Amino acid sequence: MVATIIKPVSILFFLCIIFSLTLYSRNENTKEIKLVTCQIDIESEGYIQLGESYQVEYFTSSCLEEDIAEVLWEPMNKVECDDELCLKPKLTTSVDQCFQMNVSWNDGTVSTDEICIILRSCTPIYSIDKISGISSNPIDTEADLALEVSMQQYAYIDLIKNGTVSNSLWEGWLNQGNVNRNLNFENIPAGEYMLRVKFYKEELTIPITKS
Repeated sequence: MVATIIKPVSILFFLCIIFSLTLYSRNENTKEIKLVTCQIDIESEGYIQLGESYQVEYFTSSCLEEDIAEVLWEPMNKVECDDELCLKPKLTTSVDQCFQMNVSWNDGTVSTDEICIILRSCTPIYSIDKISGISSNPIDTEADLALEVSMQQYAYIDLIKNGTVSNSLWEGWLNQGNVNRNLNFENIPAGEYMLRVKFYKEELTIPITKS
């Protein structure tokens, strides 16, 4: 019997070949998988009134703006681009609608995000405080005072006679908008008065007669 002697150098060379083939096989199986390392984020919702447009704001993580190859929006027909890449467009819509942002990066990856534009119903704008009127004048036992209030604020409603407060009718918070306040005149003596609504920064008055 002839004994075969395998030298240590030959064993090492054989193991290196096996490792190289295994590594090549793994690279062949995984070379098409690309991890998205760059992301872009925009707000999830935006609110406008009919006829307005919404300016998109964004921020990126891990990558810079210079790493962006292309930006596409869907749908595009309601997108107005002010910059070359269209990263901060103005979105206009007449109905509630979502827009998708698709960003292609220079490394070959693509990231997406979405913003939904929601229409707000138009609300009246109250720019001044004023007394709109009073339900009855002369007044018997009670009356409704109609006010237009520019913002929520604390108010005092008094009766003024001969330049001084003769009776305090009500005090408290008034909400913004058209407000009606019921006032009790049952214990007020008959006569001529100035009804005063006193806010923090101004006073409103209206002449009334108590019968």
